[in-house]
Amino acid sequence: MEDENITDENTTEPATTEPPQADADDVQSTEHAEQVQLLQSQVLALQTTAVESAIEQLGYQPRAVLTHTPITELLDANGNPDPALIAAATEAAAAEFGLAHVPRRPAPVPTLGSGKGDRPTDVPTWGQILRG
Repeated sequence: MEDENITDENTTEPATTEPPQADADDVQSTEHAEQVQLLQSQVLALQTTAVESAIEQLGYQPRAVLTHTPITELLDANGNPDPALIAAATEAAAAEFGLAHVPRRPAPVPTLGSGKGDRPTDVPTWGQILRG
């Protein structure tokens, strides 16, 4: 009786079930998923910045409003900040938390100077210019 477990040298091993390119496809798929995740986080950061800016323009702290309402509820169907939703959420948060308006500093007017008396002394007045 011959041993049935002996294999012939000319017999080929069965081929693997995955083609060799499958590993490259997996790496490419993983890289693609990582890129998608990175882009999604960048879009969320831009959306958050835009919504926070809109809340600040209404005179409130963005963190207080975003604690009350998630950012995803302040975007329209295209993912853009919706001013009406932002205003409604800000009013609701202000009413619920008793938020006060944040005083805004007036924007500086460069032509008026700093107001610290640092005006140059050699600048002629209008009277000196008209007298010649």
